Amino acid sequence: MDDINFCPACGKNVSPGTLFCPACGMRLNAAEGRGTVVTKYTTATDGVPAGRAKIAAALLLINAAILFLFAFFILTSAAELAQEMFDMPIFADLYTVEEMTELIRQIGMASAAGGAVGVIAAVLALMRRLWVAAIILCLMSASVGLMSLIGVVLGLIAFWMLLKARPVFRD
Repeated sequence: MDDINFCPACGKNVSPGTLFCPACGMRLNAAEGRGTVVTKYTTATDGVPAGRAKIAAALLLINAAILFLFAFFILTSAAELAQEMFDMPIFADLYTVEEMTELIRQIGMASAAGGAVGVIAAVLALMRRLWVAAIILCLMSASVGLMSLIGVVLGLIAFWMLLKARPVFRD
């Protein structure tokens, strides 16, 4: 009968010679040979990829803060902005002041939603869970960030960092 080792992090049975625990992703450094007990281990989250996940989370949180501030500004001054836009001939022919106010409020709500999505993506990146969901939410937040150039830049850099941090995600 083959000897079986245990992961020191989660206790799951692992076959001799296994480099990573299939349950939790812990990197296992066993001595040479079959049936040896794991004596030294390091987590797979140590090193550069883990740092990239943290950087991505920080960028996503900065982008979310910008989106929340933009949403607050838009939602608190929608009527004034609509009146200023209505004074321009190009908009006066297309919308009423009420329609323009509602459109501006919807932009503000979309910005707030993009900020919330960015926060969720940042939490997933910090927890190193659900990589695919983190990537999708990051792109969603960046697309809402199209309202500002910095939002797009932050979102794309965060996306790139999440792509490079794939090995540290446990999903």
